[in-house]
Amino acid sequence: MINLNNASNSAYQAALSTYNWSHACSGSNRLLIIGVSIFATGTVTSITYNGVALTFLRADAIGVYRSELWYLINPAEGTNTVEVNLSIALTSIAGAVSYVGVDQLSPIGNNNGANGTNNPATVDVTTVDSNSVVIDVLSTSDTAITVGADQNQRVN
Repeated sequence: MINLNNASNSAYQAALSTYNWSHACSGSNRLLIIGVSIFATGTVTSITYNGVALTFLRADAIGVYRSELWYLINPAEGTNTVEVNLSIALTSIAGAVSYVGVDQLSPIGNNNGANGTNNPATVDVTTVDSNSVVIDVLSTSDTAITVGADQNQRVN
């Protein structure tokens, strides 16, 4: 059974190319997911946790807004540093969620993304497995974000 282990987020970063924060992982069969929201033309070049590189999963962009998801299978236990490196100095913010009870050989199933200019922002995702967890990241200039009735907001 997949269970949330921990959630954390960086501070809002205005015009930095590298930033970091602390995140703690513990338990068995761990998975760490990092979501990054960017406002400007640029990308994440790398993310590390405890000095270990995460794997890029996907990016979605529209106009000057971009979101990226990265992951690390079996991250180190304990409190460690997440470091985000951007292609140029950008306005950005990131969040981390770690889970336990995750299949270590095949932790990431099907993934998809969406973008648009809806106000409020909306997206529909259908899981394909009864033991799936849906993770999303939203890039917006709006600070008033409301999650759906069947969602749990972990970071903001």
